[in-house]
Amino acid sequence: MTAGLKPAVKFAVMNEHGLLPVGADDAGRARDVADEQAALEAIRMLLHELPGGFGHRPLVGIGCGGVVEVLLQQRKQRLAVHGLVFTVKKRQFRLFFDKQSYQSNPIMRKLVLSCATVALAAQLATAQIKLPSPSPGATVMQTVGTTDLTVKYSRPSLKGRTPFTDALIPTGKVWRTGANQATAFTTSTDLMIDGKTLPAGSYAILSIPMADDWTLIFSKNMAVTEQTYKQDEDALRVPIKVVKETDPTQNFTIGFSDVTDSTANMTFMFGTAKAMAPLRVDVNTNAAANVDKAVAEKPEDAAVLQAAASYNLSKGRNLDQALTWIDKSVSMKETYRNLFVKAQILGKMGKYADALPVAQKALATGQSSNDAAFPFFKDGIEKTITEYTAKVPAMPAKGKKGKRA
Repeated sequence: MTAGLKPAVKFAVMNEHGLLPVGADDAGRARDVADEQAALEAIRMLLHELPGGFGHRPLVGIGCGGVVEVLLQQRKQRLAVHGLVFTVKKRQFRLFFDKQSYQSNPIMRKLVLSCATVALAAQLATAQIKLPSPSPGATVMQTVGTTDLTVKYSRPSLKGRTPFTDALIPTGKVWRTGANQATAFTTSTDLMIDGKTLPAGSYAILSIPMADDWTLIFSKNMAVTEQTYKQDEDALRVPIKVVKETDPTQNFTIGFSDVTDSTANMTFMFGTAKAMAPLRVDVNTNAAANVDKAVAEKPEDAAVLQAAASYNLSKGRNLDQALTWIDKSVSMKETYRNLFVKAQILGKMGKYADALPVAQKALATGQSSNDAAFPFFKDGIEKTITEYTAKVPAMPAKGKKGKRA
């Protein structure tokens, strides 16, 4: 080693999980390394840890005798090695070094070359060349009832590490619940999570993992990081339970399970941990709002009016309004389908005498329509006619009078 440079290289990677010692001893401390090859290996590991997006968070800290410091941030990145400074600002990449230090220190000269490689990697990223990422991006979408849910996140991998330990995602601390940029969550309607309401909109998901439960956080700050997180920017925070799985999940995974038309579980899986957030939507209120909105936007569309009336019929909701809608649909274009809907609405209102002739007309219209879909409706219409016929009181035949005594 060159005189004046302490024979030690301490290297650690600061990625989305926190500060991770490389080549750590059993106590988790970074080992001292006394040769220049180790210094170069540290730089190579630095390059390996760079994400495809480059510079979305502080990434690494290298200590070479306490004087090498690397700090990569989104807008200002700086590397100082004795007299060496490497800066990245937007599309400008500059490398500065002290001439005397460079000439007298062989490690310095090799680090300069390595830093040039870092600059090239930064240029590639700034030029938006798609490169592999250690934590690749993913998008998951799920519809619950009429509510559309979308999650965009990055997926860190175990790489032989155990999550939710000091080595990877320490417990009790805020985590971005993914990697790279903040994990983004969007819900198209208001959503209930553990009985609490999350208004429709987009949020950043964070969490505070613990052994038996997590705190799940929805932040209004879409650019939030662990370092910039503020609780007063929370839109919602709820506790969620954690179960242990037998087979570890190698890549962090967000998904949805046990989906019905009004409920689902949002799952977070990494290692053997599986955290679940119970979701619920008010599907009836949301669907009714969609019906009213559709009619308001297309009040002269016969098909929309028929669909709106059919929904109200299926839910027993505002049958008078449903009858008004279907009457307008029939007046615009009479079909066996809207006639059958009208017959059923009248029957639901108990007006069987009015409903029966409409159902009979629906059957006759369908039989003469040459519609390939009519056979799927025929049995239902015929059963409805039979049901309504039984409920309509027998009427005396016209022209017949009773005999006088």
